[in-house]
Amino acid sequence: MEFLEVPFSVSYDGLSINVSKKTAIDGESVYIPKEIDVEFVGIEEETRILKSGTKILWNKDDLNVNGVVVGIEYETYAQGADILEEYPDLESFMTGFTLEDIGEYTITAEDLEYLPNNAILDFYVGRAGFGIVTDEQGEDHSLSGYTVSSTQYVIQK
Repeated sequence: MEFLEVPFSVSYDGLSINVSKKTAIDGESVYIPKEIDVEFVGIEEETRILKSGTKILWNKDDLNVNGVVVGIEYETYAQGADILEEYPDLESFMTGFTLEDIGEYTITAEDLEYLPNNAILDFYVGRAGFGIVTDEQGEDHSLSGYTVSSTQYVIQK
């Protein structure tokens, strides 16, 4: 199956939110994107080093209009003593950017410029579909489906 279109409606009875599958005529629909399959090309696999010029490849989803998110996470607890000594005040953070779902992106020096050299980073690549409906009481509710691939690399600039 190439994609899944999920018509739904939402009602709230004061205790719980009920999401009901409905026909497309009766309710809203949400596009649930294809499962994402990601490959990083140009990685030194033994050392897990990622540099500028590394390509991220994924299976594109022509029906996905929301794009693909690339997230980069720096966790203080995952770093070696050398990084912690060099950047003692740097706290954990997550950043990212959204791309068109075209199946590839090349990491640039600008993508890495604010990250500590030799830091261990988590990389996430994902896409999502979502919809918001308003119930009889005027409350907004959302339904979403997402797919994410993650891996960990050391960056070198």
